[in-house]
Amino acid sequence: MREIDPNAYDLVATKFALPKCLHIPIAANDIAALERFVGPVRPIMRGHWKALCVEVDDPQEMDPTLVIWDMPGAEMLHRKQQVWVHVDYTAYRKAYMRLYPDEDITDLVVDHIMNRRSARLYGYQYVRVVPITRAANSSSGGLPEQMALEFQSLPQNVAWRAAHPTFIRYADTGDLAKMLSINVGNSLQINHNVFQQRLREGRKKP
Repeated sequence: MREIDPNAYDLVATKFALPKCLHIPIAANDIAALERFVGPVRPIMRGHWKALCVEVDDPQEMDPTLVIWDMPGAEMLHRKQQVWVHVDYTAYRKAYMRLYPDEDITDLVVDHIMNRRSARLYGYQYVRVVPITRAANSSSGGLPEQMALEFQSLPQNVAWRAAHPTFIRYADTGDLAKMLSINVGNSLQINHNVFQQRLREGRKKP
């Protein structure tokens, strides 16, 4: 069992209000933080540590009744071997295909769950990448990412992060939607709101 980053845990458990089995790391300060809070790492590409395979533990307090487990792509959330890359590394698709040579991602894009500009703002050097549809990639980028970046750059939010430093970042509901290749919609994020409502509904109906 890995250590728990208390400030990151408080954020995902209170602000994001997600159960423990949905506490999914997507960014980390450095390799030391990855090994301490996520899992052991090894390089994917020979000669450098910019692209990493991270071996993760089984999720805590798994609740099989949550509706999210019936959604297409849910198996990606807790994949045992995950691809993490340095925010400045550009050959992340090649790294993903090196780790998963038999996986057909011809019609998919490999993308950072947390965009690199936000990661740099938070001070995270490493972020997880996953294959998603082009539509999901487009809908989560652009204006939504810009709005989030501007919000996090506000002085009060910068001050709050300085007072509550984290070593890792857990996925919020928007990140989970992206990992499931959900097209979150336009700037109003209508489909994201629907996804959040489904998560709030919680459990499968008998």
